[in-house]
Amino acid sequence: MRCLTCFRLRPTPARSTTGSSSRASCAPAGTASPPSPTSTPGDYRTVDLLGRSLILHRTSRGMRAFVNACAHRHTQVSSLPCGNERRLRCQYHGWEYDAEGVACVIPDAGCFMPLDYQALRLEPVRLEQLGQLLFVCLEPASPPLRDS
Repeated sequence: MRCLTCFRLRPTPARSTTGSSSRASCAPAGTASPPSPTSTPGDYRTVDLLGRSLILHRTSRGMRAFVNACAHRHTQVSSLPCGNERRLRCQYHGWEYDAEGVACVIPDAGCFMPLDYQALRLEPVRLEQLGQLLFVCLEPASPPLRDS
């Protein structure tokens, strides 16, 4: 597994914010270079922000962010700082998640019948990009940063 070369994401320290609660619910997650011919869908980086472990994942449709916890046993999906996986794969039991965070491969799925794959998903986190800056918004009801 290669570390990211063209997915330059430098974690930035989360600062406490004052003011509206919507601003306090969003935190800088780092910076990202624009996609280039050498950027690869599947590149990911894990970051710890505001007490939560997150995965920032580049897909063919753009950047996505998820809480770094498997839907099965809530263990970290990845403990590595970065890598490249077409599907995010839990290191514990091998559950795999597609670009939308929905479970798509469950080893021994027959043991879990009935099974609703759509309900078994990584918890999404809103990710916003302003220029080269990436922000995660942990409060789903907070307004978009561009409106702040």
